[in-house]
Amino acid sequence: MARPLRIEYPGAYYHVMNRGNRREDIFLTDKDRQVFLDGLADSCEIYSIKLITYVLMSNHFYLLVQTPQANLSEFMRHFLVTYTVRFNRRNARAGHVFQGRFKSLLVDEDEYLLPMSRYIHLNPIRTSRFKDTDFQTRQMAMELSYRYSNYKQKEIGVIFGVDYSTVSQSRSRLKTKLKSNRKLKNQFHRIGCTPHITSLIAY
Repeated sequence: MARPLRIEYPGAYYHVMNRGNRREDIFLTDKDRQVFLDGLADSCEIYSIKLITYVLMSNHFYLLVQTPQANLSEFMRHFLVTYTVRFNRRNARAGHVFQGRFKSLLVDEDEYLLPMSRYIHLNPIRTSRFKDTDFQTRQMAMELSYRYSNYKQKEIGVIFGVDYSTVSQSRSRLKTKLKSNRKLKNQFHRIGCTPHITSLIAY
């Protein structure tokens, strides 16, 4: 059966997602995440893509993009191949990094753009580990939101019901603790590598 054609037109918005091959991690270190973001920025510039929102999870990612030139497929092909090559080179691996073809959902600008942006941004903390948690775990959730999405501290504060200064102070205190507390550092790493529980689109 032939693959369905993607609907592409100038100015379209897309919710884009892909996960690791066999659901394996696509990031092994924070350096991998930086390589991913650098490649994403390069590809956006080359193909004139407007990146609205992104979130990186341990074995998958979400993007919200606009395509002024109706070239989503070309952009994603370049981006995914570039990251695959760099990831494999960095980690002495070979073969596929991603599980097949990326998935995309056409987003209606007027009705769904803002709710979709919120959904994507909340993925790092949309997990059972953050329900009814202590303040230290909330500190880690704030840090994860800042690291792996493009939300700013003020916006993170709105999510957690605190002001900007509380987010800033919490992140600063957590960084100090992580430097001296190996157990806490390991806990933070485990939480950061936990896939989110809920999903808007099953795949």
